[in-house]
Amino acid sequence: YIDDFETTLFSENFKDPVEGYRKYIDIKSFIDFFIANELSFNVDGYRLSVFLHKQKDSDGGKLRMGPVWDFNLSIGNGWDCDIQNSTGFMYDYNERCGGTNFQIPFWWKRLLEDEAFVQELRCTWEDYRQDFLKTARVLDYLDQRAAYLTNAKDRNFIRWPILEVKVHFNFFLGDSYEQELNYIKEWLDFRLDWLDRNMFGYCGNLVARQDELEGIVFPNPAEDQVTFEFYLPEDSRVNLSLYDTHGRLITQLIDNALGRVGYLKQTF
Repeated sequence: YIDDFETTLFSENFKDPVEGYRKYIDIKSFIDFFIANELSFNVDGYRLSVFLHKQKDSDGGKLRMGPVWDFNLSIGNGWDCDIQNSTGFMYDYNERCGGTNFQIPFWWKRLLEDEAFVQELRCTWEDYRQDFLKTARVLDYLDQRAAYLTNAKDRNFIRWPILEVKVHFNFFLGDSYEQELNYIKEWLDFRLDWLDRNMFGYCGNLVARQDELEGIVFPNPAEDQVTFEFYLPEDSRVNLSLYDTHGRLITQLIDNALGRVGYLKQTF
């Protein structure tokens, strides 16, 4: 089953909604898995510590990711692969932190080449950010857990006096439990904001807008090549056509391509 899934995912027709990879996997579980491991920046999340299972045929029969586990080297804790940072994506571990025998399979990069998957990912992220992943709710949850563990925390550090002791893999070493807790809260606060600004995709109708955008064309006049530069106020589908002075279409330079918000510059 996994061979068939990987063969289809690797094929040219992998985006087909009926005969492509979607007939093999539960999309929501893959999206949730991606979000959980990227939010925590989990260095082992795609490689070493992965559970997955296949549903019974009577329950859909598809491959599901999860349950997630093993987050000790995440949320800014650890040295490997600069995981103390709160920027970047962990799915591209092979390029950023290669050289090990434990690489991430090609699945995730391939899935992110499918515009439909990316759009579902973005919409799911935005839905979660309005619900249980609201920054205030995440930070409040941490405070609640810390309050619940107050007595247990004291007993823990009596039994294992490591609060101000460097332990293997730890990145941050606080002078108190409160400092350790604040480090996690600050890290997650920044990480949530970074993912808001950098999560893939655009949640909404990707039908081309009819707005005419102001831009510049240079050099003018042009002979061998010409550059178009304009600003997109939001992620949009873009068409760029070249006409002659009689209004006849010469060529379609950009054909319904997805442009990210910001300045777009193309040379032809």
